[in-house]
Amino acid sequence: MSDDERLAVRVRDIVATELNRSVDEVAERDRIVEDLGADDLDRVEIIMRLEEEFGIQISTEDPDEFPTVGDLVAHIRKANAEA
Repeated sequence: MSDDERLAVRVRDIVATELNRSVDEVAERDRIVEDLGADDLDRVEIIMRLEEEFGIQISTEDPDEFPTVGDLVAHIRKANAEA
């Protein structure tokens, strides 16, 4: 498994855990609110967990900036590449 694949699996796992779902129920294409049923508090908690896990800052100013799980993965991948 590549580093990119491990990153995507870890993000999916965090999202699944925060939303009380199985990791198999969470795909990168899933929209966090519409498909997975997250509310505003869920989204903030997901972002906080991701920040802690990956040691990065994720903007919560615009909650629609990361509509899908894949958008979060891409942001973390980019932040890691810039570090």
